[in-house]
Amino acid sequence: MTWFIKRFAFRINRGPEIAAACMGLLIALTYFNLDYVTGTADWLSYVGDRLQHVSGGNYFIQDSWRFPLLDIKNVNTPEGANLAMMDGIPVAGIFCKLVVALFHHGPFNYIGYWLVFCFMMQGWFAVRLMRALGHTDWLVLLIAALFALSYPPFIFRFGHAALTGHFLLLWALTLYVEGARSSYPRVQHLKFALLAMLAVMVHIYLMAMIMVIYLGFTLQQFWKVKNYRWWNAAFYPISILAVILLMIVLGIIRWGESIATMGGYGIYSMNLLSPFWPQWSGIFRYCGIPLLDPTNGQYEGYAYLGLGVILLFIATLIMHRRHWQNWVKSHRYLFLLLVALLFFIVSHRIYFAEWKLVTLPKLGSTICDHFRCSGRFIWPIGYLVIFLSLHLTVVHVRRVVAVCLLIPLGLMQHYDSQGVPSLASRNLRIVSGHESDSWVDISNIIGKHAHVDIFPYFGCGDNLTNEILIRFVYLSSVHNVSINAAYLARNMKLCTAQAADIDATKPGNDNLIVLLKPIFNYMDALRMAENAQLIRETELAFLISNRWDQLPAMATVSSHESISQSEFGDSVRGWNIPINGDSWLRQSFISLREGFSAPETWGVWTNADEAILLIDSQSLPVNGCRLTITWHAFISKVHRKQSVKCTVNNEVLGAWSYEWPNDEGERVAEVIIAEPLLSNGRLLTVHFSLMDAVSPKQLGQNDDSRMLGMGFRKIAIHPLRQ
Repeated sequence: MTWFIKRFAFRINRGPEIAAACMGLLIALTYFNLDYVTGTADWLSYVGDRLQHVSGGNYFIQDSWRFPLLDIKNVNTPEGANLAMMDGIPVAGIFCKLVVALFHHGPFNYIGYWLVFCFMMQGWFAVRLMRALGHTDWLVLLIAALFALSYPPFIFRFGHAALTGHFLLLWALTLYVEGARSSYPRVQHLKFALLAMLAVMVHIYLMAMIMVIYLGFTLQQFWKVKNYRWWNAAFYPISILAVILLMIVLGIIRWGESIATMGGYGIYSMNLLSPFWPQWSGIFRYCGIPLLDPTNGQYEGYAYLGLGVILLFIATLIMHRRHWQNWVKSHRYLFLLLVALLFFIVSHRIYFAEWKLVTLPKLGSTICDHFRCSGRFIWPIGYLVIFLSLHLTVVHVRRVVAVCLLIPLGLMQHYDSQGVPSLASRNLRIVSGHESDSWVDISNIIGKHAHVDIFPYFGCGDNLTNEILIRFVYLSSVHNVSINAAYLARNMKLCTAQAADIDATKPGNDNLIVLLKPIFNYMDALRMAENAQLIRETELAFLISNRWDQLPAMATVSSHESISQSEFGDSVRGWNIPINGDSWLRQSFISLREGFSAPETWGVWTNADEAILLIDSQSLPVNGCRLTITWHAFISKVHRKQSVKCTVNNEVLGAWSYEWPNDEGERVAEVIIAEPLLSNGRLLTVHFSLMDAVSPKQLGQNDDSRMLGMGFRKIAIHPLRQ
């Protein structure tokens, strides 16, 4: 009976928190439909970081337990990856791996559940913070929860699920307020340390923000509590050591290894006008408010307070300026830390609207490079502005007046926050309905393989290829098929290593090779496969595999269409290809592999002492053909001779020598490619050795440093006469 009374008393005592959590649930369900929450939505249609998070979670849940705890074997092979570096929300991933795996085998998308949980906890800890400030009125507490749930930077972050854990910041502020009123703060030190460790398992940025608040609390208590002053101060470095130890256990920090930095500090900062600039405002959405992003990265510092908060803040500054001053004096150490943090937030390149005010020396480059998205650190300052404005209004204004003021401002704040891009408008599709069908076929193909090798690596192509790569990683995670690439927060594969990795990758019995368009063309695929029968083509990529005979025919996947033999006609017709500009680059059966400069309007120069053409032999007549090249030699009065030798698949088929002045102008060279070299599926490598290549700069003619040999203007391919 006693136990029941205590439990019932707890429910009554936590009634406002429960009500605020329910409010958060209802608001969350206005943003996310049930398909999104349960993970059954069409996730392939979403752009951004979501698929990265889901992929990391899928791989982690299906992987065996290992040490470090968050390491994943099957993604970014052979190095592997870490769930935290895929922003997979480690605390949720570990929970699902422990609990969900008991009832569900295979991939499990927990991102939607986490987002709903964050909205509920946002309401819960908003009430906790107001209660720590001394408020008990249910209506006031729920209004505070509405303000917290309508903070635009919080809503803006649901595209990056881990960073939606703003409730951890409210929790930290609650611990600060509770501890500031206590004469025995040692328990609060323990709570702060545990909270920071929890934040590590959500996102490192949230941990860093909490440690700033914790440092303010430590300094405040150092001067406030006379007894055990140094003992209390020692808790902070001990907590830092505990956080570092946890990061080592999780694999976020590697013993003896440094964490790679990405650069970008000063780009992903906050604009000085951002807290008050109504971009993505619901109230001003039809006023054509331009986005405030002069660095193309200040969206990370999106800090709009919302019209309701701005009006409330201005009102309290006017009516309760003295109380604001008293709060600053009472909490001077936290205030000074936040002022210093503000300098970090705006970075050494300070912008006001579109204007750069000043560029300062970059200090603390290691910290700056690790926390390059400095604009995110505005969040705890934003929450202090919200809750102190609410607190001063409720304390120093009559209840009826305060409620009559806060209710319309809260509703205004909520309406204004609806201008933040909603789920439907932010999750733009990069594929059409027809291409969506191709993803189904690609998923089936991936499921028949044990490993996927995909090129280019993330960041080594354009934005579209990055998005497509993320989708291949996601589909591979659904089937728990290992893949050689990934989008990681740190330690991604280097683009400089990609060429060597491509050369080392060959078709095997159980691997699928994916070459993404338009970075790679058919000739690249043929060079890697060495057999056209292994190649299939979709609208997005070339696929190379030895298992096509085990797969049914698919409407969106086809073998590459070679040039029909009938297109050659008689011996006079054939191919007559000008080598100039884009028209040359669109040819898919022949490729300037290496040793050529960029095509010009007239043609292309060789640019080395060796030059290589690749030709798809499956597109040539089976009885042999005649390769005719129209070119001119780089010869002059000061460089009189140019010698060329041609080999096809290591067989010498021609040699020419051109001398000035007799051989100036265009000349035609002919190579006979006989039937034995045209075996089905073989890639023809036409190799030109240029013994007398030289640069105009070496000859003193101009500053052109290219090693010029022969200028190709046209290639013609004709079948041999019967």
